[in-house]
Amino acid sequence: QGSMLYPYVAHAYYIDESNIVSGMPALKRTVMNSTGARPEELAQGVESLNFEYGVDADEDGLIDNDTFVTADLVDSWEDVVSVKFYLVLRSQREVLAEPRDVPGTEGVQDRYMRQQVSGTIALRNN
Repeated sequence: QGSMLYPYVAHAYYIDESNIVSGMPALKRTVMNSTGARPEELAQGVESLNFEYGVDADEDGLIDNDTFVTADLVDSWEDVVSVKFYLVLRSQREVLAEPRDVPGTEGVQDRYMRQQVSGTIALRNN
């Protein structure tokens, strides 16, 4: 009495070509539940998505002195208390007057504008 059961739903986020604008990168996700899996396009112009995991360095369960590392460097997933995400957003058209280096590549240039955005999310692991 007084409790509620919620169906299990998992999401897998990834970058792929847009279904709407040819050649445009897009943030997508696959929604997985008991009835199957379905892809969804969330945002166009998202060129990359990266994560770092906040390990609770002082074991107090708080997001204060966390050490952020990539997944391959997490020793114990029980100690992860936060996730930091980074997105690189790209303009829909080439708008810059001169070509610029593409972040994360060597020797590749184009005229798209880009901006990196990030955020941190607290996890309820404990």
